[in-house]
This record gives sequence, structure tokens and C-alpha cells, in this order.
Amino acid sequence: MSDDVLWLDATAQAAALRDGEIGAVELFELAVDRLATVDANLAVLVHERFDAARNEILDCADEAPFAGVPMVLKDLIAHVAGEPLVEGVAGVARRRYVAREDTELVRHFRGAGLVIAAMTKCSELGILPTTEPALYGPARNPWDRDRSTMGSSGGSAAAVASGAVAIGHGNDLGGSLRSPASACGIVGLKPSRGRVSLAPDFGDFMGGIAGEFAMTRSVRDAAALLDAVAVPSPGDPYEIPRVPSFAGALREPTGPLRVAIVPDGAPACRGAVEVAARALEDMGHRVEVSRPAALDEPEYGLHLFGIITAATEWSMAWWHRALGEPLGAADVEPLTWWLAEQSRRRTPGDYLSTIEWLQKWSRRVAAWWGDGFDLLVTPTMADVPPPLGSFTFDPESPVSVLLRVTELTPLLMCWNVTGSPAISLPLATADDLPVGVQLVAPPGADSRLLAVAAQLEEALPWKDRRPPTL
Repeated sequence: MSDDVLWLDATAQAAALRDGEIGAVELFELAVDRLATVDANLAVLVHERFDAARNEILDCADEAPFAGVPMVLKDLIAHVAGEPLVEGVAGVARRRYVAREDTELVRHFRGAGLVIAAMTKCSELGILPTTEPALYGPARNPWDRDRSTMGSSGGSAAAVASGAVAIGHGNDLGGSLRSPASACGIVGLKPSRGRVSLAPDFGDFMGGIAGEFAMTRSVRDAAALLDAVAVPSPGDPYEIPRVPSFAGALREPTGPLRVAIVPDGAPACRGAVEVAARALEDMGHRVEVSRPAALDEPEYGLHLFGIITAATEWSMAWWHRALGEPLGAADVEPLTWWLAEQSRRRTPGDYLSTIEWLQKWSRRVAAWWGDGFDLLVTPTMADVPPPLGSFTFDPESPVSVLLRVTELTPLLMCWNVTGSPAISLPLATADDLPVGVQLVAPPGADSRLLAVAAQLEEALPWKDRRPPTL
């Protein structure tokens, strides 16, 4: 079979394997060849494990939903036993840290039959929403090599968008699944808080703002993958109602919904939201312009800064414990060190006050949902993916890079704070660059979110849209 099979979504690849149209080893070797080409042109990988993966193909259970389908794993948070973990940190790379056990999510990926081929680039510690770590150099966008993949899951996003694999793991601390999905023209789902376990190492990770999942080519892949990995682990700090089947929810009628839209951002982003709104109206949904007033409260950004600085210091402390020695200023990028220094100037009481303020703020957002809205549609980003180098840290104006982040991704981290599920869909293009549209639902309403996303995928299909040939 030709390498066209690599452009199928994971559901179709799994069906081809089950039907005997291609063998698992043949599919994997096609993916390896494509990954090598993609990496040579876009620099997306940090570590390949092709030989180990070849051995694991034989252990895939035939009844698993994605048995034999290759994927990539982001080099952040998710651990694979016996494999290096670096998280984009030069000081960690020098010490050659190796993970001691699989994280729960990796176990579920394996249980779903997925074959982990390689680890992909991220920004250092996942801090910046671009994938330009000083340690490795930038990952490049398959639509324009001089533009950012965004991030911090940009390496995985570029691998999926380039036809190497159909599923790329990522995590989302403030849009890190959704912004690279938008920039690279694929699907990026951030499930509700508590839907995907962070066991065994983590529980209330970074105040509950961080989540794990993946980027995919299709909504049905996202739903089926969520079915496979949304398994609670004993001791998880958040309980969320189980759902019989997210994939099954795609086939269930939603009925007419009340949908709010936020037509903000650059003209291409506003236009994409308006196109989505017209499609939703054609489906019978009621669409109006609205947004939670709490999103515009000025104190919100100050408290986010408190979370980001504390999370940076915490990450460095985690590596101190893992390595047995602290990371110094020479071990990390200047922005990382500066953020940790800001946190050290605050007290534990300051951090708890920040958490308390954001929880009260989340209640104000929840009150907006309580007024009867079922869904919110926004631009994923406020503009098309920017040129590489757009997020450079300036020690003379250290806050400027954070203001740039806020300017380009103003409606992403808020849903990490509230715990809402959110998904970026590649519904439009502008000047041959992808433009993502974000759908958000109330916390726990992942099924509704996915069902409407599937409706939009049918109305505004993107499966034949590919970046320029590498």
C-alpha cells in the first residue's frame, strides 16, 4: 500500500489494519520513513524509539480500538519507562534523566493499541505557546517553515499535520493543545478537568489548570481516543461523571442549542468564527454574540501571572527532586529563571490567595453558562501563526513576552482555569495558513462539545486539506 494510508485518520488506519489491507509492521515503517522526512525538514523530534516500537507492535491486542496505529508523544509530563525525559531543559539533558515508569496516560495509549514511535519537541517546561526551545532549536510549521507551530505541543502538531502520524500526544496548561492545532490545521481537544488522569506522579497539577490528551486529524479520532484514556485512577483529586461512549455521542442528535460567538481577533479569525456561526444556524442552532463578562476583568491577568510563576518554580523543584541536585540559572532559559525568581518573592499565602481568587472568578464564568448558553465559539488564536522568533524574552522588558502571549491567545487559558472542555477545529484558512475555531462547553459537557464539533466537521470538512509537500 502507498503512503497515502498515512493521511487517513487513526480510525481509518485501524480499520485498514483489521481488514488486512495493510500490516502493522508495514504501516509502522511507512510512518518511520515519513517521520524521518518530516524531521529533516521541520525539526520536530527529540528522541526516536523505532526499534523498541517495532518490538511492541507484536504485543498490540487485535481487539484494541487503534491496534497497530503509530503515534508520537510530547516530551513533557508523559513518561515512558526506560526512555529519556528532557522537557526542553538543557540542564536536564546534560544529566541524562531516564523515566522510571509509564504514566497512566501512556499505559492507556498502549492499551488502545497505539505504538509510540518517537518523542517530540516542546517549549522549555511547556511555558511558552511556541515550540522554539533554546536546547533544540525551533520546530517549523509545515504550512510555512518560517512560522511558529505554536505550542507548547508544536512538535506533535507538526508531525500530525505533515502526514507522519494520525495522533500526537500533547498537554494543555494554557492552550498548549489548541494553539498548535490551530497553527498546524488539525484537531486539538482539551477535555474537562479530571477527565484524563495525571497518575501516578501528579494530581492537582498546577492548581488544576493542566490537562493531558492529544491532537488528531478528525473529531471521531478525538472521541474514540477519549473513550480509551478517560479512565479514573484511584486517588485522583477530581471526580467527574463517566460517559458511556464519547464516540457514540457523535451519532446522537443534540437538538437546537443556544450558542454564543465571540467574533474577535484579526479579520481572518473573525471571519472563521462567522463562517462557523452560519453553519451552526443552518443546523438549527440559535446563535448570538455574547461572552462571560468575567473574561474581561483586569485582575484576572495578574492572578494568572501568579499561577505561571508558581508553576515554573514548582517544575524546577520537581526536577531538583528527580535529579538529586537543583537546576541553576545556567541550566534553563532566561525566561524560565526570571519566572521562578518572581515566584520566590511571593509567599505560600499569596499563592493560596491567587487560587481562591481564580476559583471565585470561575464561579462568575459559570454563572454565564447558567443563563442558558450551551456552547461558546471563539477564534482559537487572535491571528494566524506568527513568524518564528516572535516570543523572544527581553530582560530589559521581561513582561513583554507575556503580553505578546496574551495578545495572541487571549481566550485559551481561561478554560484551563474553569475546567471547561474546549476544542480547536481547522475550519478555515487565510493566505494558505490554517485558522482554527475554538468551541467551548460547560465543565463536564465533553459529549455535547464533540457532537457539535462533528456536525461542523461534516458541514465544513477539512480532511483533504494538506500542507505543502515537504
